Amino acid sequence: MSALRRISHGSRRQVACRYHLPMTAKEKLRERVEELTEQEAEATLEFIAARGQSFGDWLDSRPEDDEPLSREEHAALAASEADIAAGRTVSYAQLKQDLAAE
Repeated sequence: MSALRRISHGSRRQVACRYHLPMTAKEKLRERVEELTEQEAEATLEFIAARGQSFGDWLDSRPEDDEPLSREEHAALAASEADIAAGRTVSYAQLKQDLAAE
């Protein structure tokens, strides 16, 4: 440690590189930030800004999924809607009761 005390110039990073000191969390973060694409940086900023929000508020602020549905997904939705219309459903209370019986 005495070698470090004698050095009065240069940043901690320069000294750390020269003497192989472990990087601090902030130094590691700065290094990783420099590797981000612009899009990744924007998403990271949104994440950091949302830290004070509840998960529900954060989720509500996300854009809706606008991916087109596949044929299989359309077929599954149609089948589920047909089941609901025909009364082929089970209540949550009944499901809990059935699962508890198993």
